[in-house]
Amino acid sequence: MMLHLLRALSWMCALQVAVALVQSMKLQNGRSEAEQAEYFAKSLHKAWGVGDKNCDNGLVFLLSKDDRQVQLPGPNHTLSSS
Repeated sequence: MMLHLLRALSWMCALQVAVALVQSMKLQNGRSEAEQAEYFAKSLHKAWGVGDKNCDNGLVFLLSKDDRQVQLPGPNHTLSSS
């Protein structure tokens, strides 16, 4: 089901989507779980080069199971579960 949704979004909106599933994240530098999830997701977005910089069309979907965090960072904005 999720794969079909991601394919449809990619086709309809010309999005590039990456999905990262992790068991848990290690909190660093006194960050909260939400702050760590945002930092980690943005780091993945940059490292993986998701999307076209000129089109602002990249999305990383991060799920951290044990931390109960969901992050959807784009190059210029982030949607969060917190």
